[in-house]
Amino acid sequence: MTELLPVGGRAAWDRESLREDDWLVRLPPVRPDADGPPRAYDGSRAYDRSDAYDRSDAGGRSDAGGRSRAYGPSGACGRDADRQALAEAAAGVDRRLREGPGFAVVRGIGLEGRDDDDCVELARWFGGLLGTLRPYDGPADGLVTAGARAGRTAASPGRERDDRALPPHMDRSPQREPPRVLGLLCVHPAASGGESTLVSGAAVHDRLLAERPTALLRQLYRPVHFGRGADFDRYFPVFRRPTDEPGALEVRYNRHHIERGQREAGIPLSAAYLAALDAFDAVLADPRMVLRVPLRRGDFLLVCNKAVLHGRTAFTDPAEPDKHRCLVRIWAD
Repeated sequence: MTELLPVGGRAAWDRESLREDDWLVRLPPVRPDADGPPRAYDGSRAYDRSDAYDRSDAGGRSDAGGRSRAYGPSGACGRDADRQALAEAAAGVDRRLREGPGFAVVRGIGLEGRDDDDCVELARWFGGLLGTLRPYDGPADGLVTAGARAGRTAASPGRERDDRALPPHMDRSPQREPPRVLGLLCVHPAASGGESTLVSGAAVHDRLLAERPTALLRQLYRPVHFGRGADFDRYFPVFRRPTDEPGALEVRYNRHHIERGQREAGIPLSAAYLAALDAFDAVLADPRMVLRVPLRRGDFLLVCNKAVLHGRTAFTDPAEPDKHRCLVRIWAD
């Protein structure tokens, strides 16, 4: 029987071990007096790492001619500059997803003058720098709201689109495998609450290994049903060690989907497996394990969906529908 080993390293973090600089990528401040931006990456060619500066702050730089780089908030020139700034930040985001804590927040994206469709397009453009975009599920346009917005129909009913808290979980998509990257661009924050909650899957694993019987943790290495798709079954373990990445750990956790998937398959969960799920949830309930990030307008949260679980706190929306909490969601591989 294979020995279970801790993951450790930068992937196994808790709230106290993280510094803001570990996950926050700040775009340069707006300089309205600038004489225009440098050449912007427009998405018309393949993105290359040479397009990006692998620096976490992305500020205080000069272009090849020694001029100060500045980025306007709106207009065609400003929007091209926004994309240039994001292209430069992409490598730092990708590094944090692959080699750091497994998530990043890009702060300082100018959304003034952009409508919902513009925000969706911008989010998908940036997601394309990090991987291959996945399509949305059915008629969805990428907006995640608690209700209707002007010119759009009300969100379909369901837990994801109401104002209650969501426990930390992995996103799934219409495909069998969950997406590698989840992105959430904050178009409007809630009036109160609605903080994003993040938990390291590796840290949960290592807590269970240290504090619980090994036999309990082994339950979570057994595959279970996460729900059927159109012509396939999602069947995989909560914890998996990828053979092509020594020392790495994948986590796929959504208790609601596990319990529903097992019911659909007609296979009741064993008492031992339910105990393992309860132990997992007990770790998630420890506030020391959870980083809470209040997303501001223009913040873009990017998460490695197979390493970091995400959720949110309950929230209250303002009275005006166009100012309701609204995020753009993207998936990429």
